Amino acid sequence: MSELASHELLVDGERMHVLDEASLGMLVQDPSLARGPLDSWIQWTAQQVLSHREFCLAWHTLGGRPTRSWIVLLHMYDRWIRIHWEHLVCPRCQIRALAANPTVPDLHVGASDIQATREESWSWPAVPCPSCGSAFDRRAIWAEVEASASGTPGS
Repeated sequence: MSELASHELLVDGERMHVLDEASLGMLVQDPSLARGPLDSWIQWTAQQVLSHREFCLAWHTLGGRPTRSWIVLLHMYDRWIRIHWEHLVCPRCQIRALAANPTVPDLHVGASDIQATREESWSWPAVPCPSCGSAFDRRAIWAEVEASASGTPGS
């Protein structure tokens, strides 16, 4: 991983290593640089982060383990928020949207106060469908109509 440059950022009392723009570009070209089993996810995520400046891709070590765990962060409300990207379909207009969900419980493992961070994730205002304004079936604090259905953010 020494080929990828990062800077440290404290998020919810946990040290994260945020990749710089050049490293994101390197991952788009060669996702194997992440040295893990998530090549297609890493490549897709690096592409998304490069085109959405309010997001960043970071890694952190959980429980002192030598392996790195990847996480996406969203800068909103003057802070960084841990998110899980999801493809959501509006129940009303059927538009497919890329959405940021901060409420997935596993996102908060590593925070200095996991329970408080999980509770706070539910306090962020939910956003509606960017096309028709209807509520999604799942929590989203950021959403945009997807340009295409290619790629994968995970489930």
